[in-house]
Amino acid sequence: DRSELLLENIQSRDSVTQVEAKIGMDRYQMNAANLPSIYKILEQDFSFDTLQNRSIHDLMFQELLYTQDESTLPFLEQLFRKRTSDEDTQKDILITLSNMKNEASYDLFFKLSKDYKKEIFDGYRYDNLFESMRDTATLTASYYNEILDLRKNQAFQYSVIISFLVY
Repeated sequence: DRSELLLENIQSRDSVTQVEAKIGMDRYQMNAANLPSIYKILEQDFSFDTLQNRSIHDLMFQELLYTQDESTLPFLEQLFRKRTSDEDTQKDILITLSNMKNEASYDLFFKLSKDYKKEIFDGYRYDNLFESMRDTATLTASYYNEILDLRKNQAFQYSVIISFLVY
């Protein structure tokens, strides 16, 4: 299966194999049968993959936006709670949940954001947490009180004010 080969090769320590697999990810659509492999990859540490954008984890989180089932949200919650000392993975989970743009993902987003311990604002990194919410006004409006509660965390405060309170 081509998709499983891509998922295997993307984990390679050989940079040429890994880059080819990353390029292949753009050309091939994963499906629900690939979720166990995607979950396994997200649970691993790839310290040798130093790309911030287009990293192995970044690609897997992007894949979850299009390839998800009833196991995806429980997996993301479990991963968030397991990675308490990994701010980047927790942030990526929150961004993924926000970008799923549905009620269940927003419910989990606000539940987990209360446990996000980062207290320092970091511009762009946190602004994109709310980017998709600006596109879904009706759904976002139903979470207005939860959004206001996020202002209590310094990491979210600026983005919440600029994204929702200024306009």
